Amino acid sequence: TAQTSVAHGEHFPILTATLAEIYTQQGEYREAAEAYRLLIEQRPGEAGRYRERLAAVEKLLEGVDKPGEA
Repeated sequence: TAQTSVAHGEHFPILTATLAEIYTQQGEYREAAEAYRLLIEQRPGEAGRYRERLAAVEKLLEGVDKPGEA
């Protein structure tokens, strides 16, 4: 799960491309994919880059979901 910080009594996720990459490197593909989806929404100016990374992570996730078919 993403780290959170507290501001005015609410929790806000701290989300960066670095965190998404760390999730990917650690094999946490579902978390990485969700992080990239949120980054696409939050940072439309960089959405193209994040979509490319999301597509790569989704391919990795497919391999995890279907062992033996890789």
